[in-house]
Amino acid sequence: MEKKCFKCGKIKKLDEFYKHPQMPDGHINKCKECTKKDNKISNGKENRKCKLCGKNFNTTITEIKKGGGKFCSRECWYKWNKEENVYNWKENKNYNNIHKWIRSKLGKPKYCEHCKTTKGTFHWSNISGKYLKDVTDWQRLCVKCHSKYDIEKKNFFIVKCVVCGKNIKTKSKKRKFCSGSCSSTYYRYKNNKTKI
Repeated sequence: MEKKCFKCGKIKKLDEFYKHPQMPDGHINKCKECTKKDNKISNGKENRKCKLCGKNFNTTITEIKKGGGKFCSRECWYKWNKEENVYNWKENKNYNNIHKWIRSKLGKPKYCEHCKTTKGTFHWSNISGKYLKDVTDWQRLCVKCHSKYDIEKKNFFIVKCVVCGKNIKTKSKKRKFCSGSCSSTYYRYKNNKTKI
C-alpha cells in the first residue's frame, strides 16, 4: 500500500510514514524524511560552553529562549545553584538565608555554649548582630540563653513620660508613658477633650 506525503508530494510506501492510531490508515500524512527535517529546523541545535566546567555541549534553541542552555548537566547546575547564585539570595541581609548558610557550614547546634546544656532546642546566635558570613561571628545557644543574650545586647532608650515627665529606660522609642495609670489618665482626658 502506498501513500502521498503532503509535504514533499512524493508517493511512498506506507512503511515510510510514522504510525498514528487516530489516522484512518494508521499512519500520519507526512513521510519520515520530511518529519525529521521539520524537527531539525524547530529544534535547531547550538553549541554552547558550560558556565561551570567549561565543557562544550549541544543544546536546543528553544531551551536558550527559555533562559536555559547554560550548563552541560544537572550535576553542574546543582553545584552552581548555591547561595549568591540563587535568585532570592541577599548576602548578609536576608535573615533566613544567612541562617541556612551557617547551618550548611557548621551543622545543627547540639549544645549551649553558655550554660553547657545538651538537652532541649538550640539555635545559632549571631554575636555581633551584623549577620556576617564569618563562622567566628556565631555561637550555639539554647532558647533561654539566646533570648537572654538578645535582651542584654539590645539598646535601651531614655524616654520622657508625656503625663508626669518622669524619665523611663525602655527598649522602644515609641513608648510614651511610665505606667498604666499615666496611660489611662492621658487617654481619659484626651477622650473628654480636657487638658492634663
